[in-house]
Amino acid sequence: TRRSSDLHHLKNYCIDRDFDSSFLDGFKSFKKNQPEIIIFTLEEIKSILDTHLTYGNRNGKDCSHLDFTYLTLTTFLAQTGCRPEEAFCLKVKYLDISAGSVQFVDTKTDKNRTNYIFGDLLEKLKDITRGKGPDDFVFINSAERKVNAQVFREDLLRRATLAGVTKRVFPHNFRHSYITHQLEAGVPIQVVADLVGHADI
Repeated sequence: TRRSSDLHHLKNYCIDRDFDSSFLDGFKSFKKNQPEIIIFTLEEIKSILDTHLTYGNRNGKDCSHLDFTYLTLTTFLAQTGCRPEEAFCLKVKYLDISAGSVQFVDTKTDKNRTNYIFGDLLEKLKDITRGKGPDDFVFINSAERKVNAQVFREDLLRRATLAGVTKRVFPHNFRHSYITHQLEAGVPIQVVADLVGHADI
């Protein structure tokens, strides 16, 4: 936690300057609470994806395209179960739209993995990547940079609120939901673990 880190910095400061640092002897890290796991129902996901937002101009630039971009990104999270940061950092060269697949590299577990995309999402990804180079990000903001996690979360919260979803909303909820729905559909747990990049089932 932040408090634990601050205390250790203080101890290192004291040691560096030959001050007494014994006040931290025997200190143990603060207890970590597991975050609540929130699952969206399929109906809630559909409601979110059916909800559109209006964007005005920013610095004289038309930002109306952000609704399409953020909805496509949200659909991508829901359909692949990837970590949000994996989607934010995804580059065009790792998408194979003709094969309906996406490769995630430089992942949290340091293992590359492949997942699959289908339906309308394929057409949306084709539109969103048109004219981009292989090293360009798939999802970009109004400044043509990688999507900012906090901005996207705020956007998702607005969208979910308008859709009538009353649960706490985070982009990571789609990962939890994907895993849960796959297991409920009878997909073997090892297959699900491989799809989402969990080292331990």
